[in-house]
Amino acid sequence: MGETEGPEDSQSFSEAVEVEGAPDNVRSVVGGVKHTLFLTSDGTMFTVGSNECCQLGRNPMQDESFEIAQVDLPGKVNIIQIAAGQFHNAAVADDGRLFMWGANHMNQCGVDNAVKIPKPKRISSLTSVVQVACGENSTIVLLETSGCSVFIFGQVNDEPILPEEVDYLAMLPIVQVAAGNTHFAALTASGQVFTWGQNTNGQCTGVISETWIEHPMVVNGLSKVVFIDCGAKHTVVLTTEGRMFSFGTNLQGQLGDDRREDAVNLPKAITELLGTSVSSIACGSRYTCAIANGKAYAFGLNNTGQLGIGTFKNCGSPTLVRGIVNVSAVFPGYEHTFFLIDDIADLPTNAVPVQDLLKSPNFLTLRSVQRLFQNRDKIELVGQIESVFSSVGCLNGSFLYDDDRRFMLISDEDGVECESCNGLNLDDVMHAMNLLNESTSARQYSEIIMTSLNSCEVLDMKLLLKTTSRKKLNFEMLRIFMLLIWIPPMVDLNDKIVNDFVHRYTNLLVNISEETNKLFENWWSSLPTRHFNRFTLTIMKLLEHLFQKNYEKTNVLRPLLNLIHRMAAVNKIKGKIPYDHFYLNKLEEFVSVKKDYLQYWLYHHPDLVADNVTVPKGPDPFFWFNYPCLLNTNAKSDILTTHSKILMHTSIQNAAERDIMHSILMGQLHYNPYLHFTIRRNNIVHDTITELLNVAEQDLTKPLRVNFRNEEAEDEGGVRKEYFMLLFRELLQPTYGMFNEDEESHLIWFSGFPVEDHGFAMVGSLCAMAIYNCILVELPFPLALYKYLCGVAFTLEDLAELHPQEARSIEHLLDYEGDDVEDVFCLTFSMSITIFGHTEDVELKTDGHNRPVTNENRKEFAELYIKRRMELGHDGSIERQLAQFKRGFMRLLNNDILCLFQPRELMEMTAGNENYNWDELKANCRYKEPYDAEHPSIKCFWEAFFELDAEEKKKFLLFLMGTTRIPWKGMSAVDMVIQPTDAEKLPVAHTCFNLLDLPSITDKTELLRRLRICIDNNQGFTLV
Repeated sequence: MGETEGPEDSQSFSEAVEVEGAPDNVRSVVGGVKHTLFLTSDGTMFTVGSNECCQLGRNPMQDESFEIAQVDLPGKVNIIQIAAGQFHNAAVADDGRLFMWGANHMNQCGVDNAVKIPKPKRISSLTSVVQVACGENSTIVLLETSGCSVFIFGQVNDEPILPEEVDYLAMLPIVQVAAGNTHFAALTASGQVFTWGQNTNGQCTGVISETWIEHPMVVNGLSKVVFIDCGAKHTVVLTTEGRMFSFGTNLQGQLGDDRREDAVNLPKAITELLGTSVSSIACGSRYTCAIANGKAYAFGLNNTGQLGIGTFKNCGSPTLVRGIVNVSAVFPGYEHTFFLIDDIADLPTNAVPVQDLLKSPNFLTLRSVQRLFQNRDKIELVGQIESVFSSVGCLNGSFLYDDDRRFMLISDEDGVECESCNGLNLDDVMHAMNLLNESTSARQYSEIIMTSLNSCEVLDMKLLLKTTSRKKLNFEMLRIFMLLIWIPPMVDLNDKIVNDFVHRYTNLLVNISEETNKLFENWWSSLPTRHFNRFTLTIMKLLEHLFQKNYEKTNVLRPLLNLIHRMAAVNKIKGKIPYDHFYLNKLEEFVSVKKDYLQYWLYHHPDLVADNVTVPKGPDPFFWFNYPCLLNTNAKSDILTTHSKILMHTSIQNAAERDIMHSILMGQLHYNPYLHFTIRRNNIVHDTITELLNVAEQDLTKPLRVNFRNEEAEDEGGVRKEYFMLLFRELLQPTYGMFNEDEESHLIWFSGFPVEDHGFAMVGSLCAMAIYNCILVELPFPLALYKYLCGVAFTLEDLAELHPQEARSIEHLLDYEGDDVEDVFCLTFSMSITIFGHTEDVELKTDGHNRPVTNENRKEFAELYIKRRMELGHDGSIERQLAQFKRGFMRLLNNDILCLFQPRELMEMTAGNENYNWDELKANCRYKEPYDAEHPSIKCFWEAFFELDAEEKKKFLLFLMGTTRIPWKGMSAVDMVIQPTDAEKLPVAHTCFNLLDLPSITDKTELLRRLRICIDNNQGFTLV
């Protein structure tokens, strides 16, 4: 329908008519201004119409032809796609050859030596072509060679150009290209649309301008696009849900809207077709067609009846094409339209993606790799690997989900968690790479992959930045960095692989991740644990490989360390893998972390000096301390000890200087290098408060010494141990109203009672003071307290540890599988809080009493419940108490030190742990002469010790060390020493030194009796 020409005069049809003389088995049809091409299913072309520019591709002496006749091609050529511009044509063969003919005055046929090309001519400069589209006097092609390369030629920005690559698209998995009169469009595998060229009418979206848009820009507001097409000055897209969107000029109604507008620069849904699942779309010059359920719809310019709606009037809303049903395809030209009717086939009811209609570049899938393995087609598999791994675009289009998850793209501004964060099916990548790695040809496949990757432009940082410097990196370009983690060469790193590829890959990843804001953080956050762990292990393996040779060349390691630091920050929040997976355990074999921290401290305190310590200069010096995720238990312990010693030394030095000045003026010297507490056992809390109130801030960092009034012991460590143990045992009792104990877990938490805030600050200071003075204190707080100090959010696991009964109720709510949560649980967004025996309902959000908990919002309810129960309390009371505790804690241990620790590490640093290994205690024990490991009294002791039950062994630790908790380094850090004493005496423990006086006897029963006497009566200190 539309305008056609016959031997006698031109005709226009306002309704569809059957084309007489059309070839059999037509596959597709394209049309220029006054000519038409047909392609049959056997790859043969036919043409008809005007031939003034040789666009028929046959008999150049003939001006026109009213007979549909075959176009001859040299040799045996099977054409798979055709395209037509105003007066020129293109055809793609199944072997990737491109043929063009017709008008070439603007080089639209890809050559510059002829104004017209009379017959199809192979364009030898373009090989492995998979798609072509024609604009008015321009052409765009999509190639498989070197990946998803896109070339344009012809009239571009009013100038004739020969084939020229669109560099920006080289790293994107392009699956379709389209062309309007003077603008172009490209579609990616994950449904992004890019446009460039003329934007006078919004056909590229964005700012309307006469200026040519040189670099492709993504069309915002679209997602899940599976097909695109361009008219003269408008663009139409189809989504996987069967929805149509359009933008550009609408003067003839071609956007499907009755409002005539010269320029629409934002994608608009064609609302008339909402509720109708469109399966395919196509654009004529100034009109648009669509197919849904075998019916054809058309809208826009209708001056020659090209819409087929029975009139010659333009139409701004989708209107049913008259007289035809069972439409399988539509092919608009400039002012005429062709439909294919299929009465037999099952017509599609959903949107048909471009991959089902046109050939696309080569992408790998798990299914294709498995098929090649099953068919034992090694030659084809090698070819596929070489082809895909030589192209960034092909890699970025490989192993995508085959459902809507391929469209799930998390950008640098998103924070959404989903199974697919970038469309990439990493499980498929994992299984496919495992197939390669476990095959008998694994080494060969690895070498092919490495050879191909080394020719891949993604490893050339200069090229990457050059091609993207004028335009923001698109996140669909970056899937390659997630995919490559699973390739076989990453499994067994060696010097060659590291130097040739991995190091360059990592440096590039670092640079790009810094350019893309939070993109990679969002991707890492969304990765399943198995893939996050693989990513981490690979990067850490690289660090370990580079570290031993470059530990002094921090400029080499720094980019990699920055990347690891960012990954560890994600893991700290998400808890995907154990934090010790980031430990660089070899660090202290080559680097003194104590010296590193001392240099860090001196750099940030330039008023201090230290002999024989070089302080780095410059604005951004390197310190290992800035990468706490790499520091293992020993390293962090050494840094904390160094930090305490620096502060103690500084405090003592400052006190000495002050006292010297005081002695000069007053004639007296009262220098005291210690923070000294004198405490009464029966009044330990009151005396501690008094001492703290009298301490000057500058003296708080002095080493602590404690003396129990009327007791003779000098504090060499043991008195401090007992002091803190007794103090917290009393201070944390419910009688003070500061903390409540859960009846089931027996852990304590902030009460929320109206207690003076400074008490919580004092408890925080005392906890920090114990750590600062290297004292383990057995505190009944849950891990949640240390998470709060480290800035980690509370979770349901924290509620379960502290309040198990409440957590079970929340878990039951979340795990309930029925769809009637509201009826079954009868909950609203409120909760009960009890204070001093009075229960009060508290809303979890505005108007919470009237907001029922449903299947849809129960997760939100759980999050708000946990936050209110553990972090806020009634009217923010717990929030204030937590804040005061942290303020007091940070008087001695500030953020610089806190940032070192994971919550559990800080917990064990404070309270130690109970990971007892009694055999290790025995193995590490030292003896003073004449005792040794084989001495009869020592053998008798260990025999007696191992007859103690578990609780008695813990009591022995309390007797020996002053605490039942062991250092976080484990039992190996317990330095127990046994020395002889008189045979008639009881064993005596010097808790300051973990020193045991053991009577020289060999009677196990008697020794066991004496041990039990000691461990059951071990409170108090006397001089030995």
